[in-house]
Amino acid sequence: MEPLPEVSHATERESWSPPFEGSEVRSDRTDVRTGGAETSRCGPVGDLKWRMDVAYHRVEPGRHICFTETLWEGEILLTVAQSTFEISTASEGCRLRLTDQVASYIGREGIDGHKAGYARALKNLAAMLVPA
Repeated sequence: MEPLPEVSHATERESWSPPFEGSEVRSDRTDVRTGGAETSRCGPVGDLKWRMDVAYHRVEPGRHICFTETLWEGEILLTVAQSTFEISTASEGCRLRLTDQVASYIGREGIDGHKAGYARALKNLAAMLVPA
């Protein structure tokens, strides 16, 4: 199973991955492959104050992505996450399983923000893939 183009390309991911209402994501550098890396910025529209640096450890298109992500505000490290997306076929399309471990250097706020951001992004992705 090949990945859907709208999920795989940086410009399309920018449309579904904003972590909260009134926010935006911009990819500065994208190389989604085993050994690749990505740098993106996000925040409220017009104030992209957070930088995300991603290292892709294993990528099997349409099946598996494992990466680490650091979230920065200026020179301050906010969170580090280890994430794995596993995609498998299901009776009505596909199933996505996310395994996510997060270390926060700003307390509970970092964990809650990470969780809420991923929940919002995945909800946006599902809405894009399964039109109402």
